[in-house]
Amino acid sequence: MNFRQRFNKFFIGLAIGTLLCIILFGGRDWFGWAPNARVLKRLNETELQITERARCLMDCRQISDDELYYLLENGNVRFNLSEVHQEPLIYIVDAAKNEGETYRMTFAAGDSTSTVTDVEWVGQDEKCDC
Repeated sequence: MNFRQRFNKFFIGLAIGTLLCIILFGGRDWFGWAPNARVLKRLNETELQITERARCLMDCRQISDDELYYLLENGNVRFNLSEVHQEPLIYIVDAAKNEGETYRMTFAAGDSTSTVTDVEWVGQDEKCDC
């Protein structure tokens, strides 16, 4: 058996194995084990509270509750800015609102509640009276 025949048999086996994996395990969340997905899942599963200051900043910067829930589904957790070695855990999550506009929210995550404590625009110095 030459190399070409071996390669063809290998490729056919690889294709059959891939198809079987897609059929058997197709509905799974393949990246649910990643740290970013685990943190967002934890924040979604707890009761969400918003401090008065954070609500004022959201209103000032025109960030709706829908955008908050979008951030909790598709946001990017900034582990280098977060404080995960204290209680409650402080997570900083950001997401793009429009082209070139990014907002960042700070969450204090407890056992059963998550509280939005701060809201900021990244790279903009918009002042609010909060």
